[in-house]
Amino acid sequence: MPGFPPRSPAIGKKRMQPGGVIVFASVMATLGLQILLGSARALISKIALYTISTWARTVLENVFSLIGRTAPPDFLAKVTYLIWSHHGQIQHIDTVRADTFGARGYGASPST
Repeated sequence: MPGFPPRSPAIGKKRMQPGGVIVFASVMATLGLQILLGSARALISKIALYTISTWARTVLENVFSLIGRTAPPDFLAKVTYLIWSHHGQIQHIDTVRADTFGARGYGASPST
């Protein structure tokens, strides 16, 4: 076959290309690390910690609101009393259930 052998070493600019890629990758990795460290410092500042903790509490409050927790015992006692004293013909209350249905509300359902 005329021409260059298939496995000839790189000559000129081709020889420098892998070195340039390595240098460029090193510079980019260093800059990325600097940006990461700067962001971490900014997050640790006093105003950012307050914001993160406030958002975390809001998220937990919304999660507990969405999963349908049962009402506290004192709320169930008040609802039972209201059902019992609502009308004179009520003679028996079997079960009173109250679950969350929104931000700060409970829905009660008695079975007599």
